[in-house]
Amino acid sequence: MVKPPKAIRACLDPTTGVVTLYMSPSTDACGSFFSYRLYGRDNVVSPFQLLFQGGVVGSTSLSAALPNKKRWELFVSARFACNGTDTLNSDTVFVDDQPPALLLLDSVSVDLASQRVVAGWKKAPEADVMGYSVFKVDPGTGNNVLVKDTSGLSYRFLTSTFDSRNPGHKISIAVFDSCKNGGVICPPHSPVCATINPAENTQYRCSRKVLLRWTAYVGWPVDHYDIWYASSKDNLFRKAGSVAGDTLQFYHPLPELNYTYTYFIRANKTAGVGTTSTSNVALFFAADYSKPLKNQIGHASVVSPGNIEVSYTWAPPTPTGFKALLQYREFFSSTWTTINSNLPSGSGRVLVKNQETAKKRYVFRILAQNPCGVGYDTSENHISLLLTRTGVFAQWFDYQPYSPNNQQIEERNKQGFTWNLVGGPSPPYFIVDTTKALCYRVVAYKTDGSKNRIDTAYSNEVCLRVYDTTLIPNAFSPEGNNKVFRIVNPNIERGQATMSIYDRWGGKLWQGEALDGWNGETSGQPVIQGFYIYKIEIYRPEKRELFQGSLMLLR
Repeated sequence: MVKPPKAIRACLDPTTGVVTLYMSPSTDACGSFFSYRLYGRDNVVSPFQLLFQGGVVGSTSLSAALPNKKRWELFVSARFACNGTDTLNSDTVFVDDQPPALLLLDSVSVDLASQRVVAGWKKAPEADVMGYSVFKVDPGTGNNVLVKDTSGLSYRFLTSTFDSRNPGHKISIAVFDSCKNGGVICPPHSPVCATINPAENTQYRCSRKVLLRWTAYVGWPVDHYDIWYASSKDNLFRKAGSVAGDTLQFYHPLPELNYTYTYFIRANKTAGVGTTSTSNVALFFAADYSKPLKNQIGHASVVSPGNIEVSYTWAPPTPTGFKALLQYREFFSSTWTTINSNLPSGSGRVLVKNQETAKKRYVFRILAQNPCGVGYDTSENHISLLLTRTGVFAQWFDYQPYSPNNQQIEERNKQGFTWNLVGGPSPPYFIVDTTKALCYRVVAYKTDGSKNRIDTAYSNEVCLRVYDTTLIPNAFSPEGNNKVFRIVNPNIERGQATMSIYDRWGGKLWQGEALDGWNGETSGQPVIQGFYIYKIEIYRPEKRELFQGSLMLLR
């Protein structure tokens, strides 16, 4: 059985003027096929004219050059010599020169993982759709430049074509059919481009905020923008906030410093449920200020009753903008008091006066302030030594942060200067004889790797009290056995008693340490035998005393 060919579509190449008719071929059961003939006319009143003859029975298309680019009407005729039938004609078709309708882009976004620009669209409604042409707009000329023809419903651009970090990319599409008739190119879309300008964020350490800016999404009206971020601390994205569609910036409060923050902006279409566009990512490393080069306390040592010496080393990371505050608090208090609000850089010593060194322990630290005036680094705390006595036991707490093995208790005669090691390193210390006028202190020391002492801290002194009577002679003889006029009281320490000697007319002859006494001279010359006036002033923490009277100097 012989069947006629069936014309499907006629496509015209506008450049060459060649028309191609696509068809279903005839069947030739008796093997008598001779040829195909292609006929056409460019108007309904003209007769059909032969355009082409040839082909084989299985041909699915026939082509011919047309004399003009009008909308020709075509049909194909199959010639046979079988059963007395020599010609079978197809139906007629017109040249398909009608392009598909306009198709709009859904959105243009940036893929979060690859940072490549991606355009997406819905399927065109026409039955005859062969694919979609993707265009970019040349920024210099404004012309649409073909990037790729694709049959898919999205296209992922190479970064060499579109770098998502740069703004102003404009993307369009057009539908084309099987005749390569291209539809109208849609209005361009441009994705959001997020940026963080370092010049606008120089004060982020103080403000603890970073400013993001972005370009507006082009292609559809934006209802609002969502701002998303992730910290390198856990790399989990969180929504930082939302702004209206006409706002193109956002200040993000930085949760912590010294982490890298990754941001992207998501545009949400007005009245477009689920239609969004994601920007490129913008990175910001929120570095904190550099730590001080040096920030340490050497010791906090009791140097005299009520006075504590604190040694330190402080070196800021840069010459300007940073400050170091020397602070202290009582051991059982949480309130810090600033002693010095701007320690000089380098090594130094600060005397902290008027403290209750015989009753309380004190904690010292250096608080480093950055140029924002915010404390951001502290030294290691040092806790002063406090020595106390209960009965025959001397008790103290370890000096921190020195090693508890590097401490000892020392003893001296109350009126002497030489300290002798008597115990340690661990408290308590048992006082063998409490009837002697002795003083005790604890010494803590820091060592280097070779066990050499490199720093020392002292506690307050605890002195034993024996009979508290000040003995004052009424005469002395520089050439005799009693060569010096001086006081005797084992509870008085050097520096606590001053003696002044006057002649009978009130002229001062000598003044000095009462424990050492007067040798009967003034300005290096011996005075004559006779009566003289003395004045002895004693200043001790627990009391003050004044003694006045006369004495006899014998020669």
